[in-house]
Amino acid sequence: MGADVELFYTKKLQIRPCQGEFDCAIKTPGECFQKDDMKMLYPKLADADIWVFASPVYVSGVTGPMKNLWDRMLIPMGEPHVVFRNGRSRHPMREGVKSGKIVLVSSCGYWETENFNLPIE
Repeated sequence: MGADVELFYTKKLQIRPCQGEFDCAIKTPGECFQKDDMKMLYPKLADADIWVFASPVYVSGVTGPMKNLWDRMLIPMGEPHVVFRNGRSRHPMREGVKSGKIVLVSSCGYWETENFNLPIE
């Protein structure tokens, strides 16, 4: 349909887990101290109109590399505070990050629809 698409495989990228020290929120707002492939991804994600994530369903929801990506996106791309807007709480995006659409494509080895419902305790 004419869209410019860049495809990245998280299993092929070097994305370290978030260290939870929150320098990206306080000392260097929007910038993670870790030097890995996220440095290359941050500007691409910030400029994208749509983020499409695809992952098989795992016990914890998504693959480990995908979870690392999501954890590392949260504070560098979003503000550290939460706002309540349109009946929902969320982190507003940082200045310069487009607030586009997010799509999750999830596949499962078992075809029954119930396998996509994670138990809530």
